Amino acid sequence: MDEQIKQLRKSLGMSQEKFAKEIGLTKNFISLVETGQRNLSTQSIKLICRLFDVNKEWLETGKGEMFIQKTENEKIAEFLADVLKAGEDDQRYKFIKVEPFSGAKQMPMLIVIFPSISSMYWSRISEIRCSI
Repeated sequence: MDEQIKQLRKSLGMSQEKFAKEIGLTKNFISLVETGQRNLSTQSIKLICRLFDVNKEWLETGKGEMFIQKTENEKIAEFLADVLKAGEDDQRYKFIKVEPFSGAKQMPMLIVIFPSISSMYWSRISEIRCSI
């Protein structure tokens, strides 16, 4: 698994420090995993697979594709589930909830456009929304 972790991290364009932070571990621990001196817990493996859409079989054995290919419907469903889990205080929830729509045909466009926007842009979107 050490090679897969290193390959995954590099594929994601992350440093050891950034990757470790994303999964709640330390840079030193990730370094030890990548050199085969430590193993990830089952919980960490599941988290990596969920956060980065990684194929668990590939992560554990190197067999198969690195990433799970999801349909657009699956991506949309996951995004909406994340927004609902985050709750009413989350900016994404507020944005979707507050925006008025004149027709039902416009709603799918909102859902397709906004999942790709990272959370650091939500405050900017709020500013734009207020100025429209």
